[in-house]
Amino acid sequence: MVAFFNNFFKNVYCLKLIYPLFFIQAGSINKSLHMLGKVISTLADIEKGKTNFKVPYRDSCLTKILCNALGGNSKTIMICAISPATDNYEETLSTLRYAD
Repeated sequence: MVAFFNNFFKNVYCLKLIYPLFFIQAGSINKSLHMLGKVISTLADIEKGKTNFKVPYRDSCLTKILCNALGGNSKTIMICAISPATDNYEETLSTLRYAD
């Protein structure tokens, strides 16, 4: 019984160390994806004829890496994952509006 509690508390201690790192990593991923969305939106606005926009490539590592692929003479497509379920109607609609 003592061995069980020792292992239990050791695992709880390890989880206390791992979970903050998980949330930091998830926050970094969300920031990069948010900045990628901003870059794509800015490029779409420039394509529609709006001017005086600075494309924020340098705001995240992901957009720095994809700079040449997103801008310039390249063509970019967007693939959307949508669901036919009624539970996901709002999310599917917003995804399709963003992709348009």
